[in-house]
Amino acid sequence: MTDLRALLELRQAWPLSFSADGATLLVASDVPGTRQLFLVPSRGGEPRQVTDLAEPVDGQLLADGRILLAIDEGGNERTQLFLVPSRGGEPRQVTGFA
Repeated sequence: MTDLRALLELRQAWPLSFSADGATLLVASDVPGTRQLFLVPSRGGEPRQVTDLAEPVDGQLLADGRILLAIDEGGNERTQLFLVPSRGGEPRQVTGFA
């Protein structure tokens, strides 16, 4: 029987969206220890990490190449939206709670 701990510690990756031209795939992966986003060339190649945040991140590629991030800070269930250039960089918050 497989050890439950080993199963729970398996690293995962899953596709989120393609770029408008289909050349790039946005992937979420927990390889860094928490779910972060990576860009992967559709024809193969090395993934490039575009987020490195303390919180788990979800996202979608926008038609203009930017990435829309969804971050649930501290598990508070109040997801905030951020924009980040596809080349990476500091996310800019576009929603907020008072």
